[in-house]
Amino acid sequence: MRELWPAFALAAATLLAGSLLVWLPGRRLRRWIATRRRPAPRPAPRVKLLLALAAAGLLLAACGLLLALAAASAGTYRRPAVYHEELVALVTAVPVKGRSPRMRLTYRPVERGLRGRALEFALAGEEWGVRGDALEWSLAMRALGFRPGARLTAVEGRRAGAHPRAQGRDVHIVGGGSDWLWHLAQRIEDEPMLATRRGAPALVRALDARGASARPRAGSLFRVFVGRVRVRKTESLVYRIEETRPGPDARGH
Repeated sequence: MRELWPAFALAAATLLAGSLLVWLPGRRLRRWIATRRRPAPRPAPRVKLLLALAAAGLLLAACGLLLALAAASAGTYRRPAVYHEELVALVTAVPVKGRSPRMRLTYRPVERGLRGRALEFALAGEEWGVRGDALEWSLAMRALGFRPGARLTAVEGRRAGAHPRAQGRDVHIVGGGSDWLWHLAQRIEDEPMLATRRGAPALVRALDARGASARPRAGSLFRVFVGRVRVRKTESLVYRIEETRPGPDARGH
């Protein structure tokens, strides 16, 4: 959140300016209405100009509020530095015997080194995986402190080697799923005047963070990381799963 202080400062200034543009014309109009029946009423104000100023103030205040909400929501995304990783979750996945491959998975989010509440899922499939949403910002938005970030939104079970978007996946939402900011970024991409230009977003671009998968194994603890890599001037947010504390059946892997 600290790096987003320019966005919050600009949002506060915009809200203040918009509020003043609404309050000052309204005050002038109220005074004129209160005195127009007096023997010597105040001169009639330029009503259209005052209304235009008030409308501009409302629009400015709305923009400031939207910027503040966007900054607060962007703060919930993990924003690792380039070529660095952050631990986002701890997972245990134990195979369950049966006719079809199934597993019992325990998911525990990790935020700033603190473990969150554990969630348990029964997943169908030979592998389990994670996927999430990612946001990429324009240079102008980066100047306000916005950085590329990812947010883990789902754990899923699937067939071994299946494509992450293949049919037949057993998906469970975590972390509230996709948030309003990611959906808004998708809508912005659909607007011709705000769409991506020359590979860079005009404001913000909604992406899918590259997921990762692993086979369930009793006695193992899986650590889920998100990292930021750059290939040919293109940055990507990637999830990686690391298996630790392997059981006896995991030796040699």
